[in-house]
Amino acid sequence: MEVRGTRLQAASVTVVFVAALFGGSGAIAYWIAVRFPSLAPRSLMVRGIGALVSGALLTAAPVSTATYAGLYFSVFLVLLPLLTLVCLHIVWLLDALRGTL
Repeated sequence: MEVRGTRLQAASVTVVFVAALFGGSGAIAYWIAVRFPSLAPRSLMVRGIGALVSGALLTAAPVSTATYAGLYFSVFLVLLPLLTLVCLHIVWLLDALRGTL
């Protein structure tokens, strides 16, 4: 009975962690977009291509689950910056689309 409870607890912790990872990377991206507006590309096409390229980089990101150190390295030094980059390009793209309407 404890094994099932432990699995359920581990699953719920994973869900909360992934939600915090996505929310945190979105918050960092929004902060960068507001704090440094000059970093945004000028063209709508460049912003769209940037969003596609950053999404492709995210799908090709290596995630190591062999050791805990490799997992932490993968999450915080690879996935967090890539998720932030994807969110930043999405914020820039939405900002450009808002300006065209």
